Amino acid sequence: MKHLKDFLPFSQTYQLDAEHSKPLTVVGSTCTICATRAWGLPKTSWLSSNNSSKASIRKTYLLEEYIETNSASEFVKFVHNGSAVPLLDIDDAWRWIADFLCFTQHIQYWKSGEMVFLSDLQGSEILLTDPQIMTSPKIAQGADLFADGNVGSVFEQFPDQHVCNQYSAWFKLPEL
Repeated sequence: MKHLKDFLPFSQTYQLDAEHSKPLTVVGSTCTICATRAWGLPKTSWLSSNNSSKASIRKTYLLEEYIETNSASEFVKFVHNGSAVPLLDIDDAWRWIADFLCFTQHIQYWKSGEMVFLSDLQGSEILLTDPQIMTSPKIAQGADLFADGNVGSVFEQFPDQHVCNQYSAWFKLPEL
């Protein structure tokens, strides 16, 4: 698995003027995860001539590769899809990643015209996995978009729950 960080620096520190006296580290990395689909068939063998016409798919699964972690790169849930507040304590070593992810939610919400953002952000220092797409109830119009984790009431609370942080301030994002 090749990471973008193999070709570029994993992060960059920005400090452009006196107004931004504290350096700001911005995360920038991506990688490809292998995945495939699997189908659950009935217990009777679909290879049997008696049952071949009766076989049907019972369930469909998405299988992803195993994500290895070690003491330097533990698996962490940074932001839950039930709230716009980071799950990590302010003094947690990985809180800066949670803050950065909340900053990206702010951008997504703002740039999409208050229609969509990603949540349920979890993974490690170098890999995020299984995010939840959160959409405005105006888009769904009663349909079940992006599974049960796309909670309309939570989406509507986003502007009130989201707290702008050092990244939002540094990039001068508008208040929600």
